[in-house]
Amino acid sequence: MRVWYIVCASVITFLAQISGVYGWNELCREAIESTAMSAITYMRLRRLKVILKGSDLVDYTWWGDEVLKRIPESYPLHYQFQTDTTCSSYNFTCENGLCLVSGVRYFFYLLMNAGYAINDSTQPNFQQPEFKYPKDIKFSPSDCLKYLVVLISDLHHPLHLDFKGADSIGNLPVDLTDFPVWKEMAMEILGTYAPSLSAFIREVYMPEYIRMNENAWYGSWTHVATLGSRYTTELELFNRKLTDTFEVWAVETASLNCSTLFSRDDVVPMNSIPGFTHAIKFTQELDERLGYLLRFQIVLAGARIAIVINYILTHREISYNEKTGLLIEKDPAKEFTWETLLFCFLFLIFLSFLVALIVVFVVVSRMLYKQCLEEKFRNFFAKFKRPRSHRYSPINRLPE
Repeated sequence: MRVWYIVCASVITFLAQISGVYGWNELCREAIESTAMSAITYMRLRRLKVILKGSDLVDYTWWGDEVLKRIPESYPLHYQFQTDTTCSSYNFTCENGLCLVSGVRYFFYLLMNAGYAINDSTQPNFQQPEFKYPKDIKFSPSDCLKYLVVLISDLHHPLHLDFKGADSIGNLPVDLTDFPVWKEMAMEILGTYAPSLSAFIREVYMPEYIRMNENAWYGSWTHVATLGSRYTTELELFNRKLTDTFEVWAVETASLNCSTLFSRDDVVPMNSIPGFTHAIKFTQELDERLGYLLRFQIVLAGARIAIVINYILTHREISYNEKTGLLIEKDPAKEFTWETLLFCFLFLIFLSFLVALIVVFVVVSRMLYKQCLEEKFRNFFAKFKRPRSHRYSPINRLPE
């Protein structure tokens, strides 16, 4: 029986890695992206829809998990594992740049160099970070935007900045002894009464939490207005620090694993599962804390995604040629093409022809005036002239 349990646990762990069990499920991503869409407006919204070929962010809630299934080697890209369990220092380095913070920086860099600049006088130059994707893929602007949204979302899930190895919180089993309903659901969905925390949150807890709070979940809370004045603070922070803000966000999320997500009272001894000496005791207090924390992280992630996308779309025009479908890399208004040259040439010919036509008309008109009308006008006006008076002058004749 114990051997069978170990085999099942290994299979579940493997499936978790290739299906993104640690992260947000599709419903949570939908809420994140709905929040982001609430703050993308006007011309930026038009540019967003051009990149996504008429769609918006909510249409791609499935995209991140699908890519992970097809390219399981990209699994490390979604995580930024920490080594210091005291949270006094944080790790943002990784091999080949294939980790969360580097990934966010990389796709942000690609988008800030795609298309052409709109407000080039205010756009700083961003350096390309070290990054090597496990597959030889040339990312389109649409792919970059989808990946950026997925990775910023992951950056706000505490278990995506989990501790490494044996210190992992996400791998700890959850003790559901006091909640038989949750326990049965875990067995039905995951095949175990003591699932790992990561699998429990994604596959059991969040779907049931959404179902139980359905009216509130699909309400108006997925909007940046939920943050109040903090949204303005977040916007000012990003405009000031730009890409350095990604590390600030990562530190903020990673610190949740040390103090906010769990307390010492939540961890209890457990010897019934091989390889584990402790488990997380699921309580009513933990239930409420998890629900509030994850909902807040969803809104915060969506708001920050909106801030990043608005910044990109304020500085870059990323569109495609209607005839070729290729990315337009130069501003058409500033680009001198053969079509423009031909148009200018034809316009000059037309203008020259028009000027010549006017000159001919003037010359012919003057000739006709001289030949036909000048004498008639002269005779006509001569009638109105007063006859010239002559003085009498006697004629002196010689006498005969």
